[in-house]
Order: sequence, then C-alpha cells, then structure tokens
Amino acid sequence: MTWVEVKETLEKLRERTPANTPQAEALDRAIRTVEAQIELPPILGFDKEGKPDSVVWGCRRCGRQYEITRVNHKYCPQCGQAVKWENTKWTDFE
Repeated sequence: MTWVEVKETLEKLRERTPANTPQAEALDRAIRTVEAQIELPPILGFDKEGKPDSVVWGCRRCGRQYEITRVNHKYCPQCGQAVKWENTKWTDFE
C-alpha cells in the first residue's frame, strides 16, 4: 500500500467519523502525518528575496529554504515533509 492509498483510506474513515470527537482529532493528525510522507519535489532556484539562485531549494509544505549541499535532505529539516529529488531538474522553477 502506498502513502497516497493510506491517506485516501484515512480520509474515507474520517468522513464517517463524527466531528469534534477524539477519534476525529486522531484521524486528522494521522492524515497530516501521512501527507508529510508523500514525497514532493523541492522548489528550486530562488533565494529568500525571490531572485533566481542555483544553490537554494525550498520545501513545498512549509516554504523554508535551504542551501543545496553535497547531501540532499530526504526530509525537510523544519516540517518533516518527504522530498523527492529523483527526476528533479533545475528548470522546475515555480
């Protein structure tokens, strides 16, 4: 089962759970946790002032920016979002 499938299953369960209950709160936390495990490509190429920069990457979840180093982070150090570096191109500016 993939993280996307886990998230979809939890969301279906959440839809059937009454609001404002401990169960609903636990499911909401579980969904947020699973969402962080679904790899997202980094935002590439802009510094903190929004100017083009080839040594900076940003997290798509929290927006925090980091310098590119020899070892790419597998997870965002700030929020824990999984980062997908495979097939990432420097032309992926957003």
